Amino acid sequence: MNSIYVDGFSIITGLVDAKLDLLTINPVIDENGNIVNEQREIAQRVVMALPLAKELVEKLGEAIATYESTFGTIMDLKEARAKADSQNGK
Repeated sequence: MNSIYVDGFSIITGLVDAKLDLLTINPVIDENGNIVNEQREIAQRVVMALPLAKELVEKLGEAIATYESTFGTIMDLKEARAKADSQNGK
């Protein structure tokens, strides 16, 4: 088994299955060292039947609820991005 770290995802649903693209996101830096864009690449694609995808969502929700009851609320991704941007002067 190999492990990968992903920075994002996209979901595509069809009539009978769901495709989960796990993405790596790398900054594009100009000659002055400024981040001008980002490059997204699919690191892995997972395809599963919709009933299994539904069960995955339920189990992931349960796992996150257990984590938050133990360690506290996980910061919303939009809030985390806004906080990072404000710390970086954006």
